[in-house]
Amino acid sequence: MAAMTLAGTVFVPEMAPERSVDEVMEYCKSTFSFNDNTIRHFKTHTMITSLELFVAHFNNGEEITEFMQKMKVPEMEGRLQTARVLMAWEKCKKHILDVSNVKKLEADQDLEAPMLKPDRDALRESFWARHHVNYPVQVHPSDRVIDRLHKEMKSRSFIVFELRRVSTVTECNADRPKRKQTTDNFYVTQVDDQEQFHTPTSLDDYLQRLHTLLLGYSIAGAWELPNVTKETRTSVPSDYVFVPYDTVVQYFYRCSIQGREYASIYGYPKALQWLKKQDEAERKLWSQEMRNTSLPLGTIINLVMARTLATWQVPAPPPVPNTGNGASSSGNNDLPFPKRRRGRGGKGKQQQQQQQQNQQRGGQLAIENVKPAIDNDDLKGMECPPWNKGQCTNTDKCSKGMIHRCNKVLASTGKPCNMGHRAINCTRK
Repeated sequence: MAAMTLAGTVFVPEMAPERSVDEVMEYCKSTFSFNDNTIRHFKTHTMITSLELFVAHFNNGEEITEFMQKMKVPEMEGRLQTARVLMAWEKCKKHILDVSNVKKLEADQDLEAPMLKPDRDALRESFWARHHVNYPVQVHPSDRVIDRLHKEMKSRSFIVFELRRVSTVTECNADRPKRKQTTDNFYVTQVDDQEQFHTPTSLDDYLQRLHTLLLGYSIAGAWELPNVTKETRTSVPSDYVFVPYDTVVQYFYRCSIQGREYASIYGYPKALQWLKKQDEAERKLWSQEMRNTSLPLGTIINLVMARTLATWQVPAPPPVPNTGNGASSSGNNDLPFPKRRRGRGGKGKQQQQQQQQNQQRGGQLAIENVKPAIDNDDLKGMECPPWNKGQCTNTDKCSKGMIHRCNKVLASTGKPCNMGHRAINCTRK
């Protein structure tokens, strides 16, 4: 047995799993000065094959004293051996506890090492007992994420956790090692030590990963804080729990609301970059406060949110200069509206206005160089009848000295049309 000195007594640094009774008793005789009567008494009434069993065989010192009183030896010898057995039991118990604490401390310092299942289940029970909420496996953080966050908060070695490393229970199950059978009763397990990354590619994906991370913080930090006052509806939750769920939800909704408002003005690709920059800067402040203070993470989140409120305001879009036609816009600069182009067969602005005027007159066709209508009773009867019937071919001047105007009498006014078209082509009523 390899031995080490601890507080003046020699102990085995690593307790042997199990040995023979003779080996254990011989070790106790040489280390703790058990005499032959004590060794014989232990061999007769116990089957101690390791120091762990020696510690576990007795619950307290009273049981050891009662056990040693059954040994038939002189009184002084019995008292001396009882004291040595009590000392050996206390020393072995302390050493075993120290060894277990060292192993636990080494496991806690290893941030990548998994937690014990009872410890993880206790956190989940505390989270459910306070919030009474369960999430589906597509949203619930994986055990790897919860273990890492819990150890970071316990050791206060807080870092900005990358969202690409956030995995849900579904994604963690998909990354499990595959078991393949090669021959009869022989299997090969393919283990992938590479951590699977899931980089967010859109604003919605980023917000979903962030929600899973914040939920992991709340589960990993679900232990209660010592507080003498009773919690009420108006109490601050961060005074009673290390990371309250409603505190991280408030931060999540700030990210969601401001990110979507930014996307409505500048577009979703730029909103993703802006939200990532804002979120990482905020969580860097969490890490700084966690390392430099002893405050709970929930209190730190509330303080940082109040401090950085102004930095989360969405900046106004830059003004668009006026182009001279009185039109100005302040909309999305990422998606400008294309200019309207006129094709080869398109109509001019004057032709469109003329067409609208003709439609208002009853659908009359537009003609070029329309002469103004003559509405004079003195010229009544001077319209050329042959020209209105289509018989006169003179276009400039009438050979009879009359005027080339429409002589159709309109029913609406009781007067001739007097427009520059023939009566046979008149469509006015």
